[in-house]
Amino acid sequence: MDTIDINIINYQTALILNIPLLISCCKYALVRNYNERSVTPGGSPFRPRLSPGKVSPLVEVVPPPQTSAAAVVASSMAPPPAVFSMSSYLSTEKLSNAAVSSSPPVEKIKASPTLFEMMSHEQQELQQESKPPLQTISLSQQLTFQEKMKTILAGSSPGSQFNDASTSDLELTLHNKEGYSITINVHRHILVTHSRFFAAKLSDRWSKQQQQRVNPNLIEITDIEDVEIYLETLRLMYCKDIKRRLMKENVPRVLDILKLSAHIMFEGCVFACLGYLEAMPWAEDEEAKVTALLGQLQLESVGVAADVMKRCSGLDSSNSEAVLVRLLHAVTKGTDDKARREMKALVSRMLRENVAQNKDMVDVSKDSLYRACHSCLDSLLHLFMQAKDGEDRGMLLNIARHADNLHWLVDILIDRRIADDFVRMWAHQAELAALHTQVPVMFRYEVSRLTARLCIAIGKGQVLSPKDVRYLLLQTWLQPLVEDFGWMQRCCRNLDKKVVEEGISQTILTLPMKQQQSILLSWFDRFSTSGDDCPNLQKAFEVWWRRTFTRPCSEFDGGSQPSNSSMTSS
Repeated sequence: MDTIDINIINYQTALILNIPLLISCCKYALVRNYNERSVTPGGSPFRPRLSPGKVSPLVEVVPPPQTSAAAVVASSMAPPPAVFSMSSYLSTEKLSNAAVSSSPPVEKIKASPTLFEMMSHEQQELQQESKPPLQTISLSQQLTFQEKMKTILAGSSPGSQFNDASTSDLELTLHNKEGYSITINVHRHILVTHSRFFAAKLSDRWSKQQQQRVNPNLIEITDIEDVEIYLETLRLMYCKDIKRRLMKENVPRVLDILKLSAHIMFEGCVFACLGYLEAMPWAEDEEAKVTALLGQLQLESVGVAADVMKRCSGLDSSNSEAVLVRLLHAVTKGTDDKARREMKALVSRMLRENVAQNKDMVDVSKDSLYRACHSCLDSLLHLFMQAKDGEDRGMLLNIARHADNLHWLVDILIDRRIADDFVRMWAHQAELAALHTQVPVMFRYEVSRLTARLCIAIGKGQVLSPKDVRYLLLQTWLQPLVEDFGWMQRCCRNLDKKVVEEGISQTILTLPMKQQQSILLSWFDRFSTSGDDCPNLQKAFEVWWRRTFTRPCSEFDGGSQPSNSSMTSS
């Protein structure tokens, strides 16, 4: 084969392999041709723009030119207006070191880019297409924003120079992160006097640089979270009494003003906001926001901020224990039944909340609870010994009150799963149980209600006491409970008969078989004569019956012959 033929084949092969590259180059040329076009002929405010990978060109609105050609050339030669970005001022320490950002210069268009530059630009365009599109703002949203800003600016007090175009020497344009913007008239000396942020930005050096710009009196601030808060903070710079002005605001709005004032180092407003927060009542959900913001701004130990934090700071662990013990004592010693019920419900709810949130520092200790229980038990025993045939009604009422207090304390112990020691303590109150019949049933049934509560807790597994303690509890207090059960049903509005009977039954069935038999046979004799005035323990009796008579026979008949060792042990 000739050398010429070989070269032709190699050329064709190279051409085929570079077809994708040629297509990319043509595609880029089309993109660049469309992007370099300006306003279409005829002065139309629309400009077609073709993006790579799109089927049809995009149309974006372009404002019509309002200046002459010479002015446009002059403006293009001058630097853009000063732009301050709020995104870099996240903390007060960074404010003094942040620099003024400006728009980047426009790159010159090369007439003939190289092939490598075309391929690199093609890759960049593809990467930009993969990014999510920027948020667009509708005309109605922009109009709503402008109307809202006009309403805010119209609310200035008479005689205020805020947004006064006739006396101002600066125009301040505020841009938020969503793309909204507003321009107001301000005074350089007021901004510099009140804010160290503006004092650093509007320095004499800045003023000299600003004279070279198109509009030396225009400043732009970008990346603002809330333009409304920014406007209100700027307006406070024109107020003689900032704290009085803040009285019209609510706590969340003052927190936003405080955050911005700290960022721009508007110290007068910071102290005014702290004074407002120190004196203004908070809602419960606002308290967390106040403490979080003061912690974020690191103002906990600064002047008025310390007084603000004292409103919600915790007590010493030793002091909190003393306070809770005092509350327990106040409840147990109270004499007004209605107030005592309300206070018991309140303290129980708050203690339960502490346990749920694991706040051990502000919770009452086990020793304090048991000291209160011992005090009630001693008072109860003393009153039982003095009671004689119900002659002193005041003394009998005290018996019911102390028994009710003891029931409340036991509920707290059971909630904390620390009632085991009280079950043992109550089971050994043989002297109190012996005096039980000397007190009229209408006053003593509260004592029996306490026994029922302990049986319910044992039956639900909330208290794990040894079998000897469980048997002693029933041996000491089950008979008084059975005698008072009728009065408990009639006088205790919150008593659930089924729950009490289930608790007693489960407690009996946790005992050995001989003890079950002794207790259930005694109950059987009493129930046959008392009926509804006696707790119904038929389910426990059925279980005991099957364990005693049915299961051993069925196991023996269906199983194999037991071994000698098992027979001996039985």
